[in-house]
Amino acid sequence: MKNFKIPAFWQAVVVTILAYLVFDNKLPWGEYALFPPVMPKTLLVQYMIITIIGVLLYFAFDDERWAEFKAPILATLREDNRAAVRWGLLIVIPAIVGYTTYGLVKPSLEAPVELRQVHPAPPASVKAYNKSFDLATLENPVRQEILATMQKDKKAGWEKYSAAVMAGRDVYYQNCFYCHGDLLDGQGHYGHGFNPQPINFMDPTIIPQLQESFLFWRIATGGPGLPKEGTPWNSAMPVWHEMLSENDIWNVITFIFDYNEQVPRIWDPQVSKAVTGIKDEVLARRKQMSGKDLYKLRCEVCHGEQGTGDGVAAELMYPKPRDFSFALFKYKSSPGTQLPRDEDLFDTIKFGLPGTGMPGWGSIMTDEQIKSLLPVIKSFDITVAWPPEDADEDEDAFDDDGRYKKTDFRSITDIEPLDGQVAYSEESVAKGKEAFLKSCKECHGAEGRGNIESGKKLEDDWGGRIWPRDLTKPWTWRATQSRKVPEKERDATIKSIYSRLSIGIPGTPMPAHRAVEEGNKDPVSLEDRWHIANYVYSLRSATVQPQDGPVVSGMKIEGGLPAALDDERWTKAPAVTLHLVPNIIKEERLFTPLNDAVTVRTLYNKSEIAFLLEVADRTKSLPGDKYFTSLQDENKKMYPDAVAIQFPKQDAYVSSPVVEKPLYRHGDAKHKTTIWYWNAGSVEPKKDAAGMLLEGSGPDKKLTPRANDTSLASMGEWKDGKWRVLMKRPRNGGASGDISFEEGQFIPISFANWDGSNGEVGAKHTLTTWYWLVLPPELDVMKVYGIPLGIAILVFLAGLLLVNSQRRKERL
Repeated sequence: MKNFKIPAFWQAVVVTILAYLVFDNKLPWGEYALFPPVMPKTLLVQYMIITIIGVLLYFAFDDERWAEFKAPILATLREDNRAAVRWGLLIVIPAIVGYTTYGLVKPSLEAPVELRQVHPAPPASVKAYNKSFDLATLENPVRQEILATMQKDKKAGWEKYSAAVMAGRDVYYQNCFYCHGDLLDGQGHYGHGFNPQPINFMDPTIIPQLQESFLFWRIATGGPGLPKEGTPWNSAMPVWHEMLSENDIWNVITFIFDYNEQVPRIWDPQVSKAVTGIKDEVLARRKQMSGKDLYKLRCEVCHGEQGTGDGVAAELMYPKPRDFSFALFKYKSSPGTQLPRDEDLFDTIKFGLPGTGMPGWGSIMTDEQIKSLLPVIKSFDITVAWPPEDADEDEDAFDDDGRYKKTDFRSITDIEPLDGQVAYSEESVAKGKEAFLKSCKECHGAEGRGNIESGKKLEDDWGGRIWPRDLTKPWTWRATQSRKVPEKERDATIKSIYSRLSIGIPGTPMPAHRAVEEGNKDPVSLEDRWHIANYVYSLRSATVQPQDGPVVSGMKIEGGLPAALDDERWTKAPAVTLHLVPNIIKEERLFTPLNDAVTVRTLYNKSEIAFLLEVADRTKSLPGDKYFTSLQDENKKMYPDAVAIQFPKQDAYVSSPVVEKPLYRHGDAKHKTTIWYWNAGSVEPKKDAAGMLLEGSGPDKKLTPRANDTSLASMGEWKDGKWRVLMKRPRNGGASGDISFEEGQFIPISFANWDGSNGEVGAKHTLTTWYWLVLPPELDVMKVYGIPLGIAILVFLAGLLLVNSQRRKERL
């Protein structure tokens, strides 16, 4: 083994194969992958060509090594006893070249590569707050003041530091955590709707490498402040100097470095040492943090100092953070009116609740730390909704208002029984639908979309307006999805649905469908509850699930495009569902949306293009409509529902050599947009539904209706909790300067939705960032198949000539 050596040729083969596996992410790198998860084929081919050239140059540099490298190749070409290998290579190599060529010339629906610098070089100076900041010399004045105070009085310095961190925390949780998350990891409950994703402040390879002046520039000027290297300007980062004070920004920066326990890049070694000292002391204080101290650090900002759900972040959250003082916990496994088990609280903290501001703390807290929070949650001044039967024997257990105040969660060990499960089947789903229509329709609607049919306004036990779950959107289910056994996801999820049916959701209008007291008849029988659970699980197939970075692909048809919403051809069009997120970017902002997705279908022919938009919406918002006005939240004014599609102008979009798009918030002065807008109208005053074209020229400019242009045909219908809106227009942009929809071209497209019953109007609405629209070109048979075949034949013939040439040399 000491003399074992891989021959030069096989070294080259191994290096080439490893390079391919690395470039194509075939190796199990996990989160440390070096290249994008899906690298475009053209880029992969370029990298492989460069690799092969590099390998050849390496071996050709030395004559002896080059001779060793060529030896097996020449032997294969010349020797009679290698005829089988020779002919095999003569077939395989042309086939590989032909297949690679086919992959390059065939029509591709992969999104174009968007090369952008994630952290472009900052400008020399930046203008904000009516003054100019020199970024080369700019320092954090808040940190400077803290350090100066610590030199004189350490205790006063720490008080100043704590005050700055707390002030920054409050600003962060009232403005930033919706995207960057409670864990500062870029996974906020609206972050998934943006591309690129919000930055992960916890990544030790990013934030500590940046100066605080860089962060000030990025925060103050936002996405519009990016230089050209930062194009295509998809960044959703708001221009915060328009909404926050200068001191607010510096406090937020101080808070971020305190939370992630890192130190910014500081050139002055003395200052860097002092800041590092602060970090080390913070780490020492937090090393064994648990219980009340941990609650104050991680939980108080949402749940409040006294656990009453009134933290600084609570006001702009839906649903609201849990108020622990009522001891009403929505998601539990204990039966009936019993309090939750420790395991229930532990799971909620560790795994979080999808679709809410409650993250899964298991990523930064140990199990022991999470367990230390349970006594804290139980220690608040609790008013228990359901006192035990023997509570009246203890007079001290009640307050002056007769409310029971003492409890012991640790005594709760019972689990809601899951016996009698009915296997998932078409028959069970059909029976479940029948039972669902009898027991659940009034709140959840006939199709399960949460469109109330009872005419009753629903409120939780705190008096807050609440809406039934849209059961067709499983990504919004809180604690009903299986989190621990993905290989048994369906069975585990159905059991969770059954538990929710049986136990109900305490603190909400969702009742228990199993009798709370023994001997009473169940509101819904055990068998029917299992059938309903199977049916509810089946509803997830009613909606196309959202995807990350999808392409909106059209389908070409012959003849005229559909003029009706129920045209059967729409069912054949490819559907893609995109996340809608609220406009938290620009005033007037929206923080509590109810609609969170839009499904898009696209059809086109030689001259026109049509889009069908579907938005699950619990209410048909037409001001003056008697029924839906009766459901309207009295704290919000109703406006008409509306949807919109946005495209760049023809001259505002550059696809090569670098992708350049307008700002997706209505473009800018140089990169304008066209918006197809449809409004549902109103009953009083009488206003018919109508579509119109709007001109966008920047987020600060008012949209301008286009006059004397009737080219947009539109119609819409609301039914069973869902809007379906059709918009159609000529493919040729014409003299208006609108983009022309050419086959094979990738066109930026974005969407917006206004939920009128949620008070959404003007800038208050949900939206998407830019996605790609592509109309697949017709197949050019000669190009797609002829070119690869021709190249494969040429390679085969070249191989034959090479073999004949080498064999003649061998005979000479």
